[in-house]
Amino acid sequence: MRGMQELRVDEAPRWRSMLAGLFDAGLVAGVLWLARDRRTPRALRVAASALAPTGELVREQLGSPGQRLLGLRTIDRRTGMRVALWRTLVVAGAAAAAPLLTRRLMPREDPEGDRRREQMGRRLGEIHRLYPMDSDARQDALRRAYEEIDPPPIRVDLVRMVPATIGVGILSRRLRRRLAPTVEVLARPRADHSP
Repeated sequence: MRGMQELRVDEAPRWRSMLAGLFDAGLVAGVLWLARDRRTPRALRVAASALAPTGELVREQLGSPGQRLLGLRTIDRRTGMRVALWRTLVVAGAAAAAPLLTRRLMPREDPEGDRRREQMGRRLGEIHRLYPMDSDARQDALRRAYEEIDPPPIRVDLVRMVPATIGVGILSRRLRRRLAPTVEVLARPRADHSP
């Protein structure tokens, strides 16, 4: 596919693309907001959690609600046609790998440490309410709280996490450029009104 050249396509106006993106983001935010409530039907909560990773797939293959509303569609800038499904799946899979890899590199959960940190937060709140600022009594109370509770530090392995996340992001971006360079165009090109 090295020799494949890009067609000359007329991109959709920037304002339309931005409005479509804002509409889609608002729609997803609304669904996620509704799904946070336990009384919401389980099917809606599952659909909300599935929306985020599939956005690119929907936009390229079917057209998002915002695109449909504003008369846009996403095409492969090299062919002028819809992006091949396998290309979209490869690119979306690479993009989904970054958060999964980051989550895997996070330290394991520590319920006892979390409990002690929460306890320390409550204690600090009480101390700040009870004692005036910059008083010796406040300093003594803070020192005693740290000695009694001794909250564990929050561990994050940035040396492993940051390079892996950046690496997956770069790979995803290169795959996008190589496999599925897209552009948004008007769904129905403007008719030529010249006589």
